[in-house]
Amino acid sequence: MTQSPAISPGGRPRRSFTQQEPIEDTAIEGAVRMLRSGRRLRYNVGPGETSEAALLEADFARWQAARFCLAGASGGYAMATALRAAGVRPDEPVLTNGFTRLRSVA
Repeated sequence: MTQSPAISPGGRPRRSFTQQEPIEDTAIEGAVRMLRSGRRLRYNVGPGETSEAALLEADFARWQAARFCLAGASGGYAMATALRAAGVRPDEPVLTNGFTRLRSVA
């Protein structure tokens, strides 16, 4: 999973942020295999099985040299989880960037 930094030492992007790289065939095959299995949800696993989400979290945590990783379904979910983990209470003000929908932090 190692990638070169997205920003060059001169501060310019190394690649376009609007043009995504192609998805590798092995990744597409893995997604199709998971979709066909019927095991699309985190908790839809049988005895002794590990969900794809749990495997992704473990791989990402190792890549980041972190103890834990939590996969989320959206940026709003990620923000809410991070705010809760930081101890921000529901009635406290939060500043965010202008590209976030207001409801994301409400």
